[in-house]
Amino acid sequence: SSGINAEWPLRPGSLALLHSKLQEYHVVGLSTNIKFLKDLATHPNFESADVHTDFIKEHGDTLFPSPPSLSEENLALTAVSYLLSRTTASSLSPWTKSMFSRLNLNHVEELKLKDGDTDLDIKIRCAGSSYFVSVNSGSEVEVDVAISAEDNVIYGSGNSANKKLECKIVQDGDNLHVFCDGSETVLSRNVPKYLAADDEAGLDDGVASVEGLVQKIFAGIGDVVKAGDIILQVNVMKMLFDISAHKDGVISSICFNEGDRVSKGQLLYELEE
Repeated sequence: SSGINAEWPLRPGSLALLHSKLQEYHVVGLSTNIKFLKDLATHPNFESADVHTDFIKEHGDTLFPSPPSLSEENLALTAVSYLLSRTTASSLSPWTKSMFSRLNLNHVEELKLKDGDTDLDIKIRCAGSSYFVSVNSGSEVEVDVAISAEDNVIYGSGNSANKKLECKIVQDGDNLHVFCDGSETVLSRNVPKYLAADDEAGLDDGVASVEGLVQKIFAGIGDVVKAGDIILQVNVMKMLFDISAHKDGVISSICFNEGDRVSKGQLLYELEE
């Protein structure tokens, strides 16, 4: 267990220190009260010590607001950072060799996500050193992006209209926990129906559900994986999809190399218990 001790001569200073420390806590995979504590620490009535036994009930609307949506700029940064992290240069793949631009033309990648019940059809156009991002056929947002990644965490930074942007993306299965400007937004990958149908039918057993190109391989023979761990990634019509282990086991075979084309029904990997 862990705790935060925030001491300051005056109450506002202690609460500001508490809020600053809470900003450093990024927890996914289980429910926490971090967001509530941050909102509580910055509530004007709480700062002035105007509290009573019905404080939470009285201020419930402000202490438990609806989950925030990302601004256009932060969503653009998130989308490009995520796509860049999933598109690693490969000597075999013509799709990744030159990243986004080919034949000296503007190249567009598509990414489908969900924010709650809202579908986000994201198009990312690369032109020179900048990325132009549009959501659901809206206007483009220009953003410059640089990323670093560590395990399942992506750190993105950049600029849009002279505004400095930063985000931290924690990948948890099909969910992306995005931390920007002190708030957390949970996005999810929007899996097409023809792929989701196979998952629901229990057919995700290492067999390709659709034709595509092996974009990247994340695991090797002999690796121990758990159900849900990402083994490889397939590029389907310029959209990237992770292929996860359907059960716990040890990888006994990877049937393709990066850059290989696979057809529907072909075995992608094999597991042994």
